[in-house]
Amino acid sequence: MLNTYKQSSQKLILIHGVGSFGHPQAKEYSVKEGTLKNQSKDVRAGLCLTRAAVLQLHARVIKDLTDLGLPVVSVSPFDHVMTHGGIDASSSISYEHLCRRTQSLLDQEYVPVLHGDAILDDKQSCTILSGDVVMRELARSILPTSRCIFLTDVDGVFDKDPKSHKDAKLIHEVAITHEISQSETINGVADVTGSMHGKMKWARQIVHDAPGKIDVVICRQGTEASRLAMSGAAIPTSAQLTIFR
Repeated sequence: MLNTYKQSSQKLILIHGVGSFGHPQAKEYSVKEGTLKNQSKDVRAGLCLTRAAVLQLHARVIKDLTDLGLPVVSVSPFDHVMTHGGIDASSSISYEHLCRRTQSLLDQEYVPVLHGDAILDDKQSCTILSGDVVMRELARSILPTSRCIFLTDVDGVFDKDPKSHKDAKLIHEVAITHEISQSETINGVADVTGSMHGKMKWARQIVHDAPGKIDVVICRQGTEASRLAMSGAAIPTSAQLTIFR
C-alpha cells in the first residue's frame, strides 16, 4: 500500500472496521439501539466499553501505518458526528463537521484514517456508526471522489459463496440503476455471505448517492487487483475484482 500511495497522485482516505474488538460490547449493551432498548446507565457503560475497544484497535492501526511511513492522521467519528434518532433517520447534516475535517487533512496532504465507532445520539443517547456509512458520507461530500474500495478476504462478488463452492464465478461489473431499493438484487448472484450482502448494499448506495461518476470496487486485500484499484489507474476487464458503477 505504501508504494502504491507514493507512486500515485491520488489522495487517499482510509477507513477500517472494528471486527471482534467492538462488536461483543456493542451487542451486549445494545449500543446501536441506545435507550430505546436499555437503561441509561447500561447504555453509557456499553458506549464506554465499546469505544475503549475500538480506540485500542485504532491506535494499533495508526502506529502500524505511521511505522510504514504514511502521513496518517486519526479522525474519530465520535468527535465529529451526532445523530438524531439513529443512523437511518439522520441526514447528511450530521456528518458535515466530519467531512470538513477530512477535507482539511486531504488539502494538507495527510492521509485521514477513520473507523466504525460508537457515537452520541440526541434522541436515544448513542448508536453505532459503521465504516460503510462513513464511506458513503465522505464519497458524496468530498469532491471529486472517483473510487471507493472495499478490501476483503475474497476477490469480489461471486454468483455463489466461493468459500463453499469451488465452481463459483466472479462477477466483474455490476451496473447500478438510478432508482434502487433495499430489495434490489444482482443478476446471477444466488448465494453470497451475509457480510458480502452488506458490502453490496453499501456499494450500490454509494454509486446511487454520489453527485458524480464513481466506481466502487470490492477486491481481495494484498493482491495485484487491489494494488491496481488503489493506484487510481483504469481497471481492465481481466482484473480479479468486482466494480459497481
